[in-house]
Amino acid sequence: MTRQTADILLQSLGRKSPQEAVEWLVGSEFATPDRVGATMREWIRFDPMAASKWARSLEPGETRRIAVESIVEEMEVNDPESAEIWKRELK
Repeated sequence: MTRQTADILLQSLGRKSPQEAVEWLVGSEFATPDRVGATMREWIRFDPMAASKWARSLEPGETRRIAVESIVEEMEVNDPESAEIWKRELK
């Protein structure tokens, strides 16, 4: 699969099920911090509770860090108090 095909698949899947899109991406060779972050931000806009629950379920590491940073970025605009709570997760 090419990167272009992966991006098309990711966009299509993301419209139907953002969680499946993130989970597919994280398990693929196409996972980059930028792609994971962008896909997480889309999921957070779609279903912030599910995205937050998934992020909390991750083991400490790069994927969790990117997921939490994405949550913080999205929440800083609409829910600064929650963003502060999530920032503590990064420490």
